[in-house]
Amino acid sequence: MTATILDTSGGAPGQLLTECLRAATAAPSVHNTQPWLFRPRGTIISVAGNEIPAEMSRMVELAEQGDFAGARALHKRLLPLLMVNFIESNPIPVKSAMASMGLLDEVYRLPMVSPREESRKRIEQVLIDLQLAAVEARHA
Repeated sequence: MTATILDTSGGAPGQLLTECLRAATAAPSVHNTQPWLFRPRGTIISVAGNEIPAEMSRMVELAEQGDFAGARALHKRLLPLLMVNFIESNPIPVKSAMASMGLLDEVYRLPMVSPREESRKRIEQVLIDLQLAAVEARHA
């Protein structure tokens, strides 16, 4: 694996930054959660950051410290959750997962609706597999 660090703090050449961002947005699917880290303003955007903030923060910290093996290992463990977050239109799966984790009440306002039952079961199974769920008693 090759790691390339682009430091934008001193004003990266516009052409290089534009090309990096173009390549990142040309990802083949929404499941492209490859270990790319863009920090033009010192922040990241993460759908899963609301579900598992400690784990997502740790993954970023590992990458920032140069521990790409550790970041990849954590990413690999979390990948089922990252993928199930897009089983339906976002943020429906995330809201369902957070409710199953006991982090919020499961209330949907139109145009958002609750996930289909088959999707809910897949979301909950991923949470159970990752030991993140408070859902085991709900379906027992």
